[in-house]
Amino acid sequence: AAAGDEDAKQYVAQAGVVAPLDGPLTIAALGAECTCPILGDWPVDPVVAMDGHVYEREAVTKMLRTNPASYVTKEPMRKTLREAPHVRAILTALAKSADDTGYLGRTEVHEKRRLAEGGDAGAMYDLGCWYNKGCKGLRQNFVMAANWFEQAAEENHVKALCELGWMRVEGRKGVKQDVDIGKIYLAQAMGG
Repeated sequence: AAAGDEDAKQYVAQAGVVAPLDGPLTIAALGAECTCPILGDWPVDPVVAMDGHVYEREAVTKMLRTNPASYVTKEPMRKTLREAPHVRAILTALAKSADDTGYLGRTEVHEKRRLAEGGDAGAMYDLGCWYNKGCKGLRQNFVMAANWFEQAAEENHVKALCELGWMRVEGRKGVKQDVDIGKIYLAQAMGG
């Protein structure tokens, strides 16, 4: 292996990547190792959980609130998360070398997430829309869209109530269809 490959492998090991990288280091292999298994996408705010896997902070934190087990191994897992600036650096470098990933354009997503976590219902709604459509560098993820719409709906955001209502009426991949609950959300949006 070339000296550069060995340096890259050592850098990846420091980032908390758990799978051994044998053979030539490729963008695909490195990108796959840094993918959040919950979202199936590169994390904007990467952390390493106690199972040694890289996750998006928001996704793993939400998961661990209700299920303190590894998403990957299903083994019990403590809620301790380690910062992963090396992973962010790796992903940024990968994105620069393969600019079709959309990762660099996700700084807007990161800022919206910060606002949403601060209680901004409009930002929650925007994130829900982006996940619903699969834009701003995010892959389409109806579960994440519904989660953000639900948070905005709790703040009585009318458009979020509508979106969440229709998602529940129609049922979308990963979002359970429940016409009655969907109608309740839609009625709330209409002020009733």
